[in-house]
Amino acid sequence: MRVEGEVSKFQNIKRGVRQGCVLSPDLFSLYSEIIMRNLEGHPGIKIGGSNINNLRYADDTVLIAENEKDLQQLLDIVKEESEKKGLELNRKKTEVMVVSRKQALPIINIYIKGTRLKQKDQYISIRTRRRALECYIEPILMYGCEAWTISKQTQKKLEATEMWFLRRMMQISWTAKKTNDTVLEEADTTRLLISKIRKRQATFFGHVMRREKLENLVTTGMLEGKCSRGKQREKLIEGLTDWLKAGKSLEAIEATKDRKKWRIMIANAVKQGT
Repeated sequence: MRVEGEVSKFQNIKRGVRQGCVLSPDLFSLYSEIIMRNLEGHPGIKIGGSNINNLRYADDTVLIAENEKDLQQLLDIVKEESEKKGLELNRKKTEVMVVSRKQALPIINIYIKGTRLKQKDQYISIRTRRRALECYIEPILMYGCEAWTISKQTQKKLEATEMWFLRRMMQISWTAKKTNDTVLEEADTTRLLISKIRKRQATFFGHVMRREKLENLVTTGMLEGKCSRGKQREKLIEGLTDWLKAGKSLEAIEATKDRKKWRIMIANAVKQGT
């Protein structure tokens, strides 16, 4: 190693590759594949007629079995084959979990070199589940929401959908008879979906108003002719004006011209949770 012009003593590198070397992930994948091939034919679980005893993603590996004996056998094989390749299982990072419909989960004893592995009830935290919900599920629901007109009926449906997402995430069935407030408390969150939609609408609306192009004319222009009988449909700008507490629609349109002021109005509305 050369540090500020001085060269250190030569050292023998017995294992591993240099930091950031592109060969590292290839070698790991190669070794991992060779090791896991020794599990072929050993019992796991049957899905669609296929036997599955392991799942892998990057450097994370899950061993799957129907009983304690088979799982211990799978782990022993992986441990032995890994040691043959100069690798070692990290006992502190290796844990076991029982997936069962029983309310009282059975206790299992799985060992690595005489050390009993810690048994967990769940692996993914509530916070991680919420982030996965926000990253992968909600964007699908909110696709194109910038142009939605949200009536009271639509808002109720969206709020019901939001609670359904949380109940599925928390694995809370309707038979549990838990109120929405209880579910929100257990999920450590509040109702946020409507505010997220309104925020996206307000941001998009601000862009449209400042451009002063065709979209601006369509949004703010008046149609010629008489209005139909009965209550008129709510307009997008009316819903945003009410959410932003901007007074009248014209005041909201005028506020969009000042980008900083418009952002402050949106931030205040989101903070209020309206």
